[in-house]
Amino acid sequence: MGLFETGAQAHLCQFTMKRSLFQTLLMRIIRVGAVLFAAAFLGVGAFFALSEPRGFDGNVRNALSGSQDLLLRHNEVRMLLMGENIYQLDASKDLNLRTASLLGAGQLVGADYFPSTLLPVLLMAKLPFNAVKTLWLIISLGSLVLLVCTMRWMMAAGGPCNGDQMLMTCLWICGIPFWSCLAMGQASIFSVALTLAAFRADCARRPLLAGVLLALGVFKYALIWPLVLFFFIMQWRWRCLLVGGGIHVGVHLVLCRIINANPITIFADVLNGNTRVFNKDSLLTVWMPFRSWNVMFPNLAVPAQLSGAMLLLLMLGGLLWLWLRRKKTDHHNLIRWTAVLLLLSLLAVSSRIFSHMYGLPVLWIACSPAHPSLSWFQRSRLITLVLYLCYVPSGVDDLGVSEQVLQALRIVFNLVLAALAVDLGGLLLAGERSAAQPSKTAALRT
Repeated sequence: MGLFETGAQAHLCQFTMKRSLFQTLLMRIIRVGAVLFAAAFLGVGAFFALSEPRGFDGNVRNALSGSQDLLLRHNEVRMLLMGENIYQLDASKDLNLRTASLLGAGQLVGADYFPSTLLPVLLMAKLPFNAVKTLWLIISLGSLVLLVCTMRWMMAAGGPCNGDQMLMTCLWICGIPFWSCLAMGQASIFSVALTLAAFRADCARRPLLAGVLLALGVFKYALIWPLVLFFFIMQWRWRCLLVGGGIHVGVHLVLCRIINANPITIFADVLNGNTRVFNKDSLLTVWMPFRSWNVMFPNLAVPAQLSGAMLLLLMLGGLLWLWLRRKKTDHHNLIRWTAVLLLLSLLAVSSRIFSHMYGLPVLWIACSPAHPSLSWFQRSRLITLVLYLCYVPSGVDDLGVSEQVLQALRIVFNLVLAALAVDLGGLLLAGERSAAQPSKTAALRT
């Protein structure tokens, strides 16, 4: 009997060792595969980022034919430095003609940004565009590294191990929105990375550096406004805000003087001309909640735009209430707050091109051992929701699918987005409750 038990134990031990070896080998294959896929996506994105822009008309290939968003910003800055009020020209429909006469036929241009938010491109204004594309690609990749390093600081000791972190980061990089963001010369990676780095610098009591980083980070203001509101304004980081705000006021006044514009009324000029972001009919794309209701439910008793705005205000009020209850020096749950706030910005003003930004913190949360309350089902659900949202082709509108198929895809996308919002909201609430529990226990003891 003892011999039989010894043999069974040896067999079980051998089986366990084989299974462990198989799991280790499988994880190595997955991680190597993820790195290879991420490198391929970065390579293709870099190729498109350095190719020549062909304009927005046409199919998906034209949309990803070069850093055309960066070209728009570069031409905006060039026009401003020539003394042209691009915002008034855009409102009068004369911008394209004036651009062609000054910069050459076929040049792309836009008037979408407030003057001072163009500061990062303004610093490169005198460089030829080919040099700007190369430099911006290097800056974007450096911003990716900075974002990962800042998130590691946010997760602190409770973060995922290096292998899991690398795997999730690679899966995020392979997302189509991330790839198209890199290819089109978008500023979302740059803005989020520098804004979060500014928060870290201010927490390290370096307000001057934080102010400079924040001044550069608000480039993509439509995406990072919740981060600025919660991390800086609501915590009254006044030194950082004074430095960053001072830089913007100075740049704003100089540019307004160059283009002979009123430094106060120019804000209305920007909003009036910025139809792609702030127009009442394009505040949210049809892929986002609330906007799609206008298409799918045109006869609602309450207009979908109004009901969506009211719901967003309720969400913002609830988040503000929860944020004000936390300690200013408490750095717990920062990564969850980052994911929720970036998702809030997407629901408020952005489009699918930015849907990659909340993905990375969610993936890190899902593989973090700091959340023992998360079951494997909850972790896998978070990963599945994020990867679906990050792997949906952002140019599917241009693929020629039928309207019925397109509407079904929009409904599924919005349902998945709503499910992720509910999951993140519950996770944030649970995290804040658990963080507040020790202080309550200490208060009862005293």
